[in-house]
Amino acid sequence: MFGFILLCIFIAFIVIPLGKAIWRGYQLQRNWRRATEGFREAYRRNTSSAGNNQATPRRKKKKIDPNVGEYVAFEEIKVETTTYTATESGPEGTTTTTYTESQIEDAVWEEIK
Repeated sequence: MFGFILLCIFIAFIVIPLGKAIWRGYQLQRNWRRATEGFREAYRRNTSSAGNNQATPRRKKKKIDPNVGEYVAFEEIKVETTTYTATESGPEGTTTTTYTESQIEDAVWEEIK
């Protein structure tokens, strides 16, 4: 009885998962071969029909002409903000005034028509 239970545990936890893993590996290999079969067949046709000459791939035509567009030059601009604080003492107490310089605008946009 103990041997039968041990055999069932061995089958359930070792043989079945191992069999599933082997089957999955076989399926992956088969799918990979099917997926690459077209490439291998095309290679065979090109090498047999071309003889000893190397087949040169055709260049694709660009969709946008290189003469279209314009060059835009960019320039790095360092943006600085300076804050000045002045404190004055008067008869009514202390007054603090803060002056902040405006930031430098780094780009001016124009609408191109």
